[in-house]
Amino acid sequence: KRSGLLFNNSNNEVKLMSYNHMMSTVADIDAANNQLRRMYSTNSSPTNIPVTVEPSRPIEMPTPSASQFETVGYSLLPVINKLQEITSLIGTEIKLPQIVVIGSQSSGKSSVLENLVGRDFLPRGSGLVTRRPLVLQLNRIEHSEAEWGEFGHTGDVKFNFDGIRNEIEAETNRVAGSNKAISSDPIILKIFSPNVIPLTLVDTPGITRIPIGDQPTNIEEKIREMVLDYISNPNSIILAISSANQDIVTSDALKLSKEVDPEGKRTIGVLTKLDLMDMGTDAMEILLGHTVPLKLGFVGIINRSQRDIQNKKPISQMLKDEERWFQNHLVYNRIVNQCGSIYLGQKCNKILTKHIRESMPGVKNQIRALIKKYREELENYGEPTPDRPSEKSRLLIDIMNRFAMQFRADLEGVNDDQLTDHINAFKSNKERPFEWLTDQQLRLALRNSSGIRPTMFIPQKTFDALIKIQIERLKDPAVHCADLVLDEMLRILTQVDSHVFSRFPVLRERIVEVANNVLRKLLSPTNKMISDMVDAECSYINTSHPVYTAELNKLLHSNTKPSMDDDSSYRMQQQQQQQQQQQQSGGGLFGFIFGKKQDTPQPVQTNNKSNSQTQQRNLLYGMDENYTDEERKQIHLLSMYHSPHSIVQSLTHTQSIQQTERLLHSYYEIAQFNVQENTIKIISHFLIDRSKDILQRELSTILYDESMVDVLLRENEVVVARRNECIHKLDILKKAKKSLSVTEMKDMPLQF
Repeated sequence: KRSGLLFNNSNNEVKLMSYNHMMSTVADIDAANNQLRRMYSTNSSPTNIPVTVEPSRPIEMPTPSASQFETVGYSLLPVINKLQEITSLIGTEIKLPQIVVIGSQSSGKSSVLENLVGRDFLPRGSGLVTRRPLVLQLNRIEHSEAEWGEFGHTGDVKFNFDGIRNEIEAETNRVAGSNKAISSDPIILKIFSPNVIPLTLVDTPGITRIPIGDQPTNIEEKIREMVLDYISNPNSIILAISSANQDIVTSDALKLSKEVDPEGKRTIGVLTKLDLMDMGTDAMEILLGHTVPLKLGFVGIINRSQRDIQNKKPISQMLKDEERWFQNHLVYNRIVNQCGSIYLGQKCNKILTKHIRESMPGVKNQIRALIKKYREELENYGEPTPDRPSEKSRLLIDIMNRFAMQFRADLEGVNDDQLTDHINAFKSNKERPFEWLTDQQLRLALRNSSGIRPTMFIPQKTFDALIKIQIERLKDPAVHCADLVLDEMLRILTQVDSHVFSRFPVLRERIVEVANNVLRKLLSPTNKMISDMVDAECSYINTSHPVYTAELNKLLHSNTKPSMDDDSSYRMQQQQQQQQQQQQSGGGLFGFIFGKKQDTPQPVQTNNKSNSQTQQRNLLYGMDENYTDEERKQIHLLSMYHSPHSIVQSLTHTQSIQQTERLLHSYYEIAQFNVQENTIKIISHFLIDRSKDILQRELSTILYDESMVDVLLRENEVVVARRNECIHKLDILKKAKKSLSVTEMKDMPLQF
């Protein structure tokens, strides 16, 4: 059993404070309190009104009546307390309205909290004592003198105040260790008493700079991050504790609050140790907000001294002494109704109540959004694996069918541009075709094919041989295109329904393995079809294609126009070209036209009367029995438009190569278009469409085995844990939503 536990209220294990005297004189206390507040209200002149108190009757601290906190104590704060207790189980996902107490290690933070509770209950000692955030919920109870505490981690077990102190130390050591380390995991403590103001506060560790024990070297940074995490919540009210006997501009609490609340709209300043200031000094300028402006203002209090703590001076007596001190002070008696721990509690109560009312719609929206989030996540994980074998078999078949259907849908959803992009493998061939064919090689091919005949156009056999070489070079990129499409399909395969397959890693691995094998088996016949298609394109060179014929006609019109220009510069240029041709070639068309290599170029005689006009044309165009009908047709077409002279004039070595290249490029574009189109069709039919048709059948045939069902449907432990976590959080959020739905928001006066 823990030391200090209260099992019932009838035993004598716990010494409770007696309130008989206080309860018997409650009427006198209320009357005295009202009189003091009327006398020292800000609308009067307190310095001119003497205070008379009977020596025989000491000043009793006013106990707040239940009517003062009816709305707070029985409506809003209990709901927020319940929400804090509930939502602490799911972390800080919900930003609840709360008061966060911050301050340096020696600012008197613990004394402020104990003053609000009216009892000693916090651990004390040297160094950093508060090492975990403490969520302190003050619950006012009526018609009872009992006081106790309950912790969120112990359920309904009741503790007296000595037991509370011991449990805080034990729980802190359990999580953070016993050697001064810190933790951001909060402790929830609920105080039940008839003498507290309903309030909820979060006590954060005091800011320190020098690490001790197991504290990290960056202890100050760690505590700052923890404090900032709480006060960055826009729904939090910051209770910034500063010591009056230190320069206010060096206050760690105000510095931190300034980072998240630069305009001071949600910061309450608390100035402690006013009685320890140097003689002749006061903090009036600070309390009035002239030094550090805060919208919610400052409250001054005094703390128990170390001697008072050692002598175990009751906090109730300290509160009376505090009230008397402010009343008798020559400076602070003018604002006595705005100083002291009782006023601080009332002020925090009203500010928090107003803030809760304003923040409640946002809290509801947060809870609704989180419920939606976890419901969607839970749907992705699906229901737990059934226990019955028949249900497991149905689940396995259903998963395989869903996979096949989803894979089909994903393939059909792939943009055509994504598939066509893989045809970019042809771009290098399209942009620079015949890169392998140099002018020297083409010149040699022309000479070898023509002999002594003219080479106005390349012979069909030579043309076929050259174009087939280029078309054959399309085979590798076309096959590579199929490989790229397969890679894309395998990528889609691994991303199909990832939420479902994350549940069953063994099943996922087997399905992907089978699907991989199916797709790779389809790749082989696909590549065979592509290879055969390219071979078929090479097997027949269709020079009667309309596009090719159109290019041929354009070539005839552009390169063989009559040119009888007698301009000397033109003739000189022609003679230079003829001389160059004679030097580079000794036979073929150019040797026949320009003659053998000579020291002096001879002009071409085009009107040799020893030959008839027909013989001249036949000789020029090579119209002998070795020409095919198609070649004769082309030469005949050429002779209808041009005279031999004009052709001799226009046929230079460079022009012949250019003409041949144009014809080769023209036909290659036709062949390349055919290969591209047919490659896409072959891949679509033999690889993509067939994979849709046979994948589902192959999965069922290979994977469905009753002896392997349990192995395949073994769930991922992470998924199981995450599903249980979602169920747990949904249950908590539903409880939080229910707590809010039954809350009745009542109006209350907010002036203070």
